[in-house]
Amino acid sequence: MEEARAEPGLLFPLACEPGRDCWPVRYVDRDPGPKWRDYRGGRRSEEGHDGTDLAIADRSALTAGVAVRAAAAGTVLRVRDGEPDFAFVEKGPEAIGARRCGNGILMRHDDGLETQYCHLRRGSVMVRPGDRLRAGAVLGRVGMSGETSFPHLHFTVRRDGRVIDPFDPDASGASGWRPGIAEKLPYSPVVVTGIGIAVGPVDRRDLEAGFHDFASLPVTAPALVVWVRGYWFEAGDRLELSIEGPDGAPVLADRRRLERSRVFAFYYAGRKRPAEGWRPGVYRLRAAIRRDDREIALSRRITLRPQ
Repeated sequence: MEEARAEPGLLFPLACEPGRDCWPVRYVDRDPGPKWRDYRGGRRSEEGHDGTDLAIADRSALTAGVAVRAAAAGTVLRVRDGEPDFAFVEKGPEAIGARRCGNGILMRHDDGLETQYCHLRRGSVMVRPGDRLRAGAVLGRVGMSGETSFPHLHFTVRRDGRVIDPFDPDASGASGWRPGIAEKLPYSPVVVTGIGIAVGPVDRRDLEAGFHDFASLPVTAPALVVWVRGYWFEAGDRLELSIEGPDGAPVLADRRRLERSRVFAFYYAGRKRPAEGWRPGVYRLRAAIRRDDREIALSRRITLRPQ
C-alpha cells in the first residue's frame, strides 16, 4: 500500500547502519567531459558512473542478507532475477554480456522520478511489475550479480531520463535524501571498512569470505597479524598498523607510505609469537590513514585467552 502522505525526499535504500556495516564508495560522475568527479569535486567516481554504489562489508554479510528497500513510494516497472552472483569475478565480462545491472528493479515515483536498484542477489527479488509499494518496502537483498567485483547496491535516480545525484539533488528536493540521512553519510576521500586480526598471511579471497575476523584467540596463536581494508587509497598516503598489549606496551608498530593508488585494497602487518609467549588479556588493534593533514582511523579490541 502506498503512503498517504509521503515525506519528501528519498529513504536510504539499504537496511544497514552507514559507516558501520555499509558505506557509499562511489558517487555519480558530475563531470560532463571524458574525465570524472564526484559531487564534492573529488575522484570517487568513474567515467559515466550514473549512480551511487553502497558497499557492504564482505561476502559473509551478503550471505547473511542485507535488505534493499524502496527509496520512495511508487510502482514497480521492471524486474530481473535469475542472474548468477560472482559471474563477473569468476568468468569475466563475457559471462554477463549486456546484463551489467545483473538482477535489478526499476520503480516509478511522482513527478517523473525513477529509481533503479542493481546487483541484487539471485533469487532474492520480492516484487513484480505493477506492484504498488510504500517507501521502505523490501525489494530484495544485496548481491554480486552483473558487472561487480564487490558486494554492493548500485542505486540510480533519474527524472525524465536525466540522472540525478541524491547528494546534490535538483531544485524539487524530492530527488535528494530525506532530512537527516545525508548527515549519516559524510564524505570522506578514503573509506576504511574493516579492521581485524589473523594468525598468518592474509589472502584476499579469505578476507572477502569473512575470515580473519576473530574476537578472541588462544595465547598459543602463532602470530598476531592486524589487517585493514577499504576504498580509495592513494599513492603517498601514510598507513600505520599497530597492536597494543594488555599493559599498553606496543606489540607491533608498522608504518609505511603507499606506493600505488587503489580503488580497493587491504594491507596487513604482524609479529610472530615471542619465545615467552603472548600475555593473556585485551589487545588493541589500530589502523590509521594520513593524507595531508587529515587522519582516518579505525580501532578494535580482541582478547587473548589462556589455553
